[in-house]
Amino acid sequence: MNKMPRARKTVALVATLAALAIRPAFADPAEAEDVAYRMAKTYIDRSFVISPTDNFGLVGQGGVIQFFVPVNRGLDYVFLAGTDAMARDVDIYVYDEVGNLVLDDRRGQKNAGVQFRSSYNGTAIVYLHMAGAQGIASWCVLVGRRGADKASLQSGLPPAVAQPPARGFTTTPAPDPNRATPSLSVAGAPTAKFNTVSGTASAPQTFTLKGSALRGVVRLSAPDGFQVSKDGADFSRTLSVQPSVGDLGETTIMVRLDPGAQPNDSLAGNIVIESDGVTAVTVPVTGAVGPAGP
Repeated sequence: MNKMPRARKTVALVATLAALAIRPAFADPAEAEDVAYRMAKTYIDRSFVISPTDNFGLVGQGGVIQFFVPVNRGLDYVFLAGTDAMARDVDIYVYDEVGNLVLDDRRGQKNAGVQFRSSYNGTAIVYLHMAGAQGIASWCVLVGRRGADKASLQSGLPPAVAQPPARGFTTTPAPDPNRATPSLSVAGAPTAKFNTVSGTASAPQTFTLKGSALRGVVRLSAPDGFQVSKDGADFSRTLSVQPSVGDLGETTIMVRLDPGAQPNDSLAGNIVIESDGVTAVTVPVTGAVGPAGP
């Protein structure tokens, strides 16, 4: 029996692997549906009623799918998007009926989900954005509701409306002359210099944050050596504050020197406060750290 030389075997193996690598992949709707229902299991355990829906389909990178969902004040809602192996990054955006961004999931991952409590009776507008895909991907969206009258979730989401693929999808709706302008303001910013000794957090100082017609969460970033907190217990360099349907009532923010700051650290800078569609606001802070002992 003739044996294939080692070099020819190697070439044949490489050719086989290359052929497998370029074998076309296909969208798999069943996989997307299975993923969505596995995601839903967590919410079923939390007493959500998950509605079976016919909302699944195929979409390429940049494609946007739109849903209109009836919501009731005081009830909890969840929207879950499962995808197949062709998807690379999918996002969910939820707007209220006047165009304010209620909540979004823009993490760079292939499945997405958002949960929120409705503060009004009306309609939520949900967008599924296929931010990244290898060719055409399958998607499946499930909706859940928790609270009074949860058994009347109807038959699920209304039919989805496919939007044309978009480059640079934005969460900001088209300008509306009747829509309020987003605003964000700070009052009572710290004026005294923060002081502490190495290994000990400084006494906190506070300021208040207020906003209206906001289109997303409010994000705070403190400079090196400083920490911020909303509850006075959990301090970190970054903090996110969620408005209620665009409005943020007066919210107290606490600031302190990080207990890990050292005497030779340069402790001065600005706390930067940002939200979509609003000019960033800054709060200046300075501090000093002394040695812990003699």
